[in-house]
Amino acid sequence: MPSAEELMERAKGFYPKHPDLMKHLETGALWEYRIRPFTLDSSDKVVFNLRKLSENEVRFEEGPAKEKPDLILYFTENAMIKLIEESNNVDTYYENYREILKSPSVGIELDYKLNKPRLKLVRMGYQEWANTYKFQAWT
Repeated sequence: MPSAEELMERAKGFYPKHPDLMKHLETGALWEYRIRPFTLDSSDKVVFNLRKLSENEVRFEEGPAKEKPDLILYFTENAMIKLIEESNNVDTYYENYREILKSPSVGIELDYKLNKPRLKLVRMGYQEWANTYKFQAWT
């Protein structure tokens, strides 16, 4: 398994380069990622957050978000690595994400938590984001 530092470097090398991950969302949208090893008793190995600064820029910060994030995303290490390694653009990233969500396998799991009221998230652009990237729970 990669070290926490290696995981963080992979995340830094991928997420900030893909501002379209947050396409349609208002500036200021905030996501927190929690990456864990695949053991039930393990604590988070890596935590980082992404904030949308503009249509063309997201800020990557190590550690938990300093304010309440819109979403909290939970990944096993292998799920994050699979998404990063097998996704050359945002469309394939979200295709792979939906596939893992629908059919997790041993060690490759993910989940998410809406962390703000749904109506507020809709006003922030999450409905359009969900329609674009085919997340049915929102439609």
